[in-house]
Amino acid sequence: MRVPGKIDHEEGLLSLDFIIGFTIFMVALIFVAIMISGLLVHLQSRTIDYDAVAYRTSVVLVEDPGEPANWHLKNLTFPAERDDVRRLGLSVEKNYPGILKLNKVEKFFNYSTPAGCYVVDKFCKPEDYRERLIFGDYPYRFNISLRGLGPTPLPPYSVGSEIPVNTSYGFIKRIVKIQMQNTTLTIPLTPEPDLNQTTITIRIPFSDLYARAPPYRIDPLNEELNVFINGFGSLSQTNITDAKICTFPLIGTPGCIGEDAYADPPRMNVFIDGISYIPGDRVDDNVTLIIDQGFFHRVGYDRFDAVDAVLTFDANVTNQSMFYYNYTTVDSLPWLEPAVIEVSVW
Repeated sequence: MRVPGKIDHEEGLLSLDFIIGFTIFMVALIFVAIMISGLLVHLQSRTIDYDAVAYRTSVVLVEDPGEPANWHLKNLTFPAERDDVRRLGLSVEKNYPGILKLNKVEKFFNYSTPAGCYVVDKFCKPEDYRERLIFGDYPYRFNISLRGLGPTPLPPYSVGSEIPVNTSYGFIKRIVKIQMQNTTLTIPLTPEPDLNQTTITIRIPFSDLYARAPPYRIDPLNEELNVFINGFGSLSQTNITDAKICTFPLIGTPGCIGEDAYADPPRMNVFIDGISYIPGDRVDDNVTLIIDQGFFHRVGYDRFDAVDAVLTFDANVTNQSMFYYNYTTVDSLPWLEPAVIEVSVW
């Protein structure tokens, strides 16, 4: 409303044209600022704190299990499974930083050149590592290495470019522990006079195994399981006729999966005297059962299940109706080995 006796420049009101013009100017300014920042991201700056980038990378490596937490079970030859891996953390679990899972370490350092890495179960260097570990648009170069410090011989692991000699780079060293798993159940057969069982049944109670803390846990869903049965030479001639994994308690016949259910890993593997199993083979000395890591995930089991591995023979081989795969029966329990991991970024 106009005030009588005043002219326009004395009213203290902004015109509508000025407000619209000023708004357009601010929007354009913001847009240009965003575009310039994107154009300059690939220009190296002396203000980049490489130590901070190396530290951030080490935090993801040693304090994070990754996403998903069982990314080491993914078959990278399939694009969909490769895309499922979003972050390459190595820890056993988020609540246990600094304790690394050995099979994650082995998968992490199992890399290939870009020319062939998309057709094998390996990560691409450097693309997969930049996208899933270092992050950001800046093309950082890196070198990540790990070496054992304990009595168990661990091979030296390394991935990335050669560390520069005359160029400054960020560096961080972290002391960690590696969860070692070598859990094997050994069953020695003896020629007792009252042998009355033609089957050897090994029960694997997941809920009991997962009741223990992750660093010292037998992890059947994510680790390989091994059963070694020897002493067949002391028995009469014995042929193996069947091998299967069954849900416990067994409800109906569909609850069992035969050894030949899957042709590709992860699968259940049976070896007779060190040779791959064929139904009807004669056992001269031993039977080895190896359940690949990820097999139980593939079938659909979880940590609240229990399963029976059942081996059937054409003669009586034992008088024990059940053997158990647990913390009191395996040859050795999971243990921790000290190691050092070094991250360099430039």
